[in-house]
Amino acid sequence: MRTAACRKSPSGPTAIKAAPIWFGRLFIRTTKNKGGRSCSMGRTLPKTRFTGTPTMWKSLLAGLLFVCAVPALADDDASEDYSDLEAKDPATSIQRLYAICSSTDKSEKLYCYGYITAMVESMTAVGKEPLTREYGICPTAPISATTSVEAFKNWAQRHSRQGSLIRYSGVAWALQERWPCR
Repeated sequence: MRTAACRKSPSGPTAIKAAPIWFGRLFIRTTKNKGGRSCSMGRTLPKTRFTGTPTMWKSLLAGLLFVCAVPALADDDASEDYSDLEAKDPATSIQRLYAICSSTDKSEKLYCYGYITAMVESMTAVGKEPLTREYGICPTAPISATTSVEAFKNWAQRHSRQGSLIRYSGVAWALQERWPCR
């Protein structure tokens, strides 16, 4: 705290204590004189605009580009973490659904066709909504049950490493690969 004279009182100069306060560009010292009257001495500071140094902006841009580029540089053959999609019961796995769809038993084939047809219907509805389009499918013509089952079976043969995952994920990936929304 500094002692300064704020203004002359009728009885002469009065000593005051000043406390600096910043209000944006205005620097104000609010003070109280001996009589308890407050007064202020302020001045406007020059307008400063933070523009940063060119080196700082280059460093920030380089860091941002690096952070964005790291996922793009990742190995495409690296295995992804599908631990949350693991089938808790082997009867609900992609491998089991593939076996059911490949069976000659009529009741198993009926189950397979029903399961995959239901997925086609729901994913087609999801694909029609703008906010969820990326999670659905967008066929240009009606899809037959046989075509959708063949799409799943072909996908399951090509992606045998995902056989232990939950069956709906395999059907969804197969259908999205065959009828993607663009």
